[in-house]
Amino acid sequence: MINHKYKCIFIHINKCAGTSIDRIFNGKNCGHNTALKYKKHFPNEFESYFKFSFVRNPWSKMTSFYHYHVIRGWDLNWDWDRNNYPNFKDFIKTIYSYSREKKVSIFSKKTASKNCHLNDSRNFRISNSIDWLQDEHENILVDFIGKVENLDHDFAKVCKKINMPIPQIPHNNKSKHKHYSEYYDNETQEIVAHHFAKDIEYFGYKFETNT
Repeated sequence: MINHKYKCIFIHINKCAGTSIDRIFNGKNCGHNTALKYKKHFPNEFESYFKFSFVRNPWSKMTSFYHYHVIRGWDLNWDWDRNNYPNFKDFIKTIYSYSREKKVSIFSKKTASKNCHLNDSRNFRISNSIDWLQDEHENILVDFIGKVENLDHDFAKVCKKINMPIPQIPHNNKSKHKHYSEYYDNETQEIVAHHFAKDIEYFGYKFETNT
């Protein structure tokens, strides 16, 4: 999302409160693109505008991701539908196997389409959040990274930086589910830990129980 009024660029990582933030600025869901795509396609704005994004605990993100797609009927290029889909644990095992087998990088030119989206959206949507925010040499391209867990506090920082009144953040595309820790066993917990190792190390996330 690019907003010219407040001169900012928001990197909308899926299931990280992005739809809510998009609608605060532009009134609609502006879609998913990496920071590198914005840099390449909008070099002037990228150089001068304030760039920010939000990330989320990967165990929580995958729980939300699963339940969101159950509601949507797995309509985004998945092999399942609303009448035939795996339970959560089997889903985690499947997507890990899929991403390991495909080995598709979000920096691969072969997967980039003209509208800045990846043709293989499955791998794109289950990649580490840090990958959305770096270039090919792992340089961070954004000015601020907030956490969904501190959404109100961190978004207030963004608003102050761009001189925008602090709004009440709506909660769009919310999926209904219990605390994420109730859906994992040891195996699936470790699968997510391995798959999202970069996010866990960089952002300091841990698997926490609802106590």
